[in-house]
Amino acid sequence: MNDEFFAALERLGPFGNSAPEPTFLTRNLRLAQAWRVIKDKHLRLTLEDPQDGRRLGGMAWSRARTDFVALARQSQWAQGSALDVVYRLRRNWHPDFGGWEMEILALRNTTFLR
Repeated sequence: MNDEFFAALERLGPFGNSAPEPTFLTRNLRLAQAWRVIKDKHLRLTLEDPQDGRRLGGMAWSRARTDFVALARQSQWAQGSALDVVYRLRRNWHPDFGGWEMEILALRNTTFLR
């Protein structure tokens, strides 16, 4: 993903009932640093592509059916863990820490080796 990709994604919008928002799957991302718990129930991750070193942050919002914090603890994820991630891309407009980030919908340990 690069600036051209993000610009093209923005041109596809607006998203809604008649234009569903794109959902992505990326396999074998590495946890670039320790995960953090936000407000006792959400998971903040920084993920890295092991091939080119690009990093992107993401939030996994725990909901009634999915407890991402419990999953991270149970799976014993640590820096360097390999994960498959399903996500949407979001633009954070905050002036101090804005930019593109993932809204993580599903996570699992990578089940194959590259």
